[in-house]
Amino acid sequence: MLFSGVVSPLLFSILASSAKANIFEERSDRALPFNFTYAFTAQLNLGKPLPPINITGGVLNTEPILNGTVTGPAINATVTGGIATPSIYQNGIIQVPTIQVWGITSEGYGFVINELGIGSPKGQVTRIQLTIGGLSKKYQALQDSYVLATVNPNKEQTKVAVQGYIVGNAASYV
Repeated sequence: MLFSGVVSPLLFSILASSAKANIFEERSDRALPFNFTYAFTAQLNLGKPLPPINITGGVLNTEPILNGTVTGPAINATVTGGIATPSIYQNGIIQVPTIQVWGITSEGYGFVINELGIGSPKGQVTRIQLTIGGLSKKYQALQDSYVLATVNPNKEQTKVAVQGYIVGNAASYV
C-alpha cells in the first residue's frame, strides 16, 4: 500500500503539470528529431488464408503472398512470393504482423524483405529490413536505413498496399 500511496500523488502531479501544455501543439522552436523520405510503394496480391492457429491470447493467421510489384525512387522490383503471419489479439482489434516477401529487382538482383509491426485490421505500421543481392552499391543505403511502412489491406483482404519511408535523423544532417 505504501507504494500506491507514493505513486498515485506523483502520477497525479505529473499528469496535472502536463495538462497545462498541449503536447500536440505545433511549435516552431522545436524541430522534429526525424525526417521521412518516401522510398517505395508495394502492391501485393494475397492468396487464400490457411485456417487460423490458436495461440495464447488470440490466433495466428497464415496468409500467402502470391506476387506483386515494388515501385519508387529507392527500388523497383517484382515480388514473386511471400507469407504474412499476423498474430491477432483482443477479439481481432490488435494485429502484430510478421511479413516476408521475396523477388527480383529491376536489375535482376534477388531480394528479401522482412517486416514486423503492429496495428489493426484496417492497417498497420511496420519496420522493414531489406536484403538485396548483387554487388551494386545502389541499394546499400536502402539496406542500411531504418525503413518504416504503412500496410493497408483492401476490404476483401485480397490485396495490400505498402508505403515505405526511410527515417533519417535530422541531427545527422547538421
